[in-house]
Amino acid sequence: LDGRILLARVASLEDPDVMFRLFALIAGHNLKLTAETESAVEKALPRIQKWLSTLPDLWEPFRKILVMPHAAASLRAMHRLGLLVLLFPEFQMIDSLVIRDYYHRYTVDEHSLVTIENLHRLGLAGSEMDRRFRDILSTLEHPEFLYLSLLFHDVGKGMPIESHVEGSMEAVKGVFERLRLDSLGRDSVNFLIGSHLRMSATLMRRDIFDPEAVHDFSQTMGTVEHLKMLTLFTYADIKAVNPEALTPWKAEMLWQLYAATENYLNRSVDDQRLYVAGEDAQQ
Repeated sequence: LDGRILLARVASLEDPDVMFRLFALIAGHNLKLTAETESAVEKALPRIQKWLSTLPDLWEPFRKILVMPHAAASLRAMHRLGLLVLLFPEFQMIDSLVIRDYYHRYTVDEHSLVTIENLHRLGLAGSEMDRRFRDILSTLEHPEFLYLSLLFHDVGKGMPIESHVEGSMEAVKGVFERLRLDSLGRDSVNFLIGSHLRMSATLMRRDIFDPEAVHDFSQTMGTVEHLKMLTLFTYADIKAVNPEALTPWKAEMLWQLYAATENYLNRSVDDQRLYVAGEDAQQ
């Protein structure tokens, strides 16, 4: 009704399937909730908490929300009403957490949501540079792992630990267990969270047109899929510091490093194939 979701049966939200369908509707269509619906969500949380204690299949409904075009709007609503922290207590550590410096415009929890929003907005991209990053996104095999990584990459900032990266990697272990994430998902998320500062550091500290710098960076990627996800992660993360953080120059340098590294990784794969083919011919 007028862009807001009004429940016909308030008690229906005690069914977890209905609860997730409600937030999937927001994620798919950028709708809002009426005050009555928000109140119904909050009242249904004890029932949802009881359901969580039965170790349900949480990943599939949550995955659907992450990949929808307005996932960030849905996650904001879930966070505001207490559902996100109920599902993932780790997120409580960065609730309204402020980073006191000149550059960060958002609280840490909002920064994490903005990173996800930045990637989904690539679907509306108008500039040539943004279209390049959108094309990378369209080729990902598992974009859901990228979005999940973005959601939890900074939770370590709310922990009493020197390295927030190590803190985030420790905290996300509980998320893996709750989602019952498979080994591919765990490896992808661990790689992205553990490496999420590496690409921006390379941009700022190395000459990315130096073949040795490209070689060194390529050695840390392993696969082209990892490179694609980390490039998009870096794009979204820098842009979510503040609206002016990702300058056209930085975006161009990020793209140049991606292109050079992709060429290096693909060339290495081709060289390996030629080597194996040569061995087979000799035999």
